[in-house]
Amino acid sequence: MATYNLTTLFHERRMRTQQPTVLVDAHADNVDCAYMDNVTGGRLAGEYASSLPGALYAIWVETELDQLFSTRVFEDRRSGFLEATQRAGRGSAVSSSPASTPSPRAILPRRCSTRSGPPRGLPATVFASADLLAGALLDEAHLRGLKVGEDLRIIGFDDQPWAAARGLTTLHQPVESMGYEAAQLLLSRLNGHRGPPRARRFEPTLICRETA
Repeated sequence: MATYNLTTLFHERRMRTQQPTVLVDAHADNVDCAYMDNVTGGRLAGEYASSLPGALYAIWVETELDQLFSTRVFEDRRSGFLEATQRAGRGSAVSSSPASTPSPRAILPRRCSTRSGPPRGLPATVFASADLLAGALLDEAHLRGLKVGEDLRIIGFDDQPWAAARGLTTLHQPVESMGYEAAQLLLSRLNGHRGPPRARRFEPTLICRETA
């Protein structure tokens, strides 16, 4: 079971299964899990963003599934980011965007443009809680005539396969290692392990590229 995030089903014992179960990219106390520490990832992004000049912005994803299942992935990334920027004495504006239709025009401040005259409110750094949003922001920045990496710095999260080609600074998740560990947990249960629930925690790594 991956990410969407059935932890409440286990906490509330709404799901009763005799089959071995492992959560991937989610954490629960009473079931085996291999999960990403998204708070630490957001903190790494916040610490790095705080070292850069200019205004700070944070955006995160909201989906229809958030209304059905409890998920802390984006909330944890956001809280880690805000914790780090506040500790550094840096304020940041925050907003959200639906995952299915990311709207950088609504997120990126209108004053962040060079098309209509001298840029105002720049330089600025935007932390996008998912590379999906970061990619949309890159496209919008190019349309506005902004120099990405100078006028506008963009930090994503996930390190999608296309991120390196676009020069996106982002948080890399060791998804292969996480999946491998989840498989090991499951196989051990299938082979007869009857011990208490086990948690395998993974940390993302900040990958600095041209966008920031």
